[in-house]
Amino acid sequence: MLAQLFENKCDHATYFGMDPRFIQGIHMIPVSPISPYIRSASFIREEWRQYFVATTKDRAVALLKGSGGDRTGDDGWKGILWSNWAIVEPTEAWEFFSQREFPKTWLDGGATRTWYLALAAGMSHTGDYYVALTRHKGWTRRGTT
Repeated sequence: MLAQLFENKCDHATYFGMDPRFIQGIHMIPVSPISPYIRSASFIREEWRQYFVATTKDRAVALLKGSGGDRTGDDGWKGILWSNWAIVEPTEAWEFFSQREFPKTWLDGGATRTWYLALAAGMSHTGDYYVALTRHKGWTRRGTT
């Protein structure tokens, strides 16, 4: 993905940092219900594999440190990246955002956990907003047993 085009130079960078989370993440925001029309599922999966899935070495280091082991960081960009992941894997994103001990530092200043949970629930490909909720909490639709 081309991040900057200036005069005769193409650059995969941002003016505020060289971290792939910044470079890729800036093109994700704002994440909204229309995002799947702008960012295809195949692109998101490729981007996630290339930049954000932990390598075997990352996982080993993470296990030693007791952390999750992905490469999404530990700040507000983490929430942005995971909200983008909700487009293709809404249940995984729901489980991420609904963690009991979810740190507020994982939310960027323009987002809320409630918004990200609503987005993940709404991204269900079946059109049934209860899919993510049912799997996580054991909730059922009204009128069912």
